[in-house]
Amino acid sequence: MVFTATPPRIVLVILLLLQIFSFNLSTNLPLRVFQIALMLFIFCALLIKYQFEIHNERLIYQILIFSKPIFKRELVPNDIIEITFKHVGWGTKAAFVKVKKGVNWRIIGFVPDHVYSELANYATENDVKVALDFFKN
Repeated sequence: MVFTATPPRIVLVILLLLQIFSFNLSTNLPLRVFQIALMLFIFCALLIKYQFEIHNERLIYQILIFSKPIFKRELVPNDIIEITFKHVGWGTKAAFVKVKKGVNWRIIGFVPDHVYSELANYATENDVKVALDFFKN
């Protein structure tokens, strides 16, 4: 099953609008070059999407920009040390996938919301260690 997440776009839009406004006020050339680079970076950040897929024998995590993958990582059960389910913030659920090699995965804000139950089912089916803070079947 495929789950998707996007960064908070309203914050990025506000930052972009502030940069456009300050760009119009600045006269210093090096500052304007920096502001153009920053505006391009914020614009690209608006187009980023995260994708998480759960299959029978593997997990796939992708970062997409313009719907093209810029980062893709696949995990099989042997690569996973532990999956931890926690609450972060005010009742927001999260899952942390601790891997043997590489960067640990943070699964927060993915839709549809049943990503956590699917991930827990994947862990039980593939004998992956699970640490529970909030999750109950």
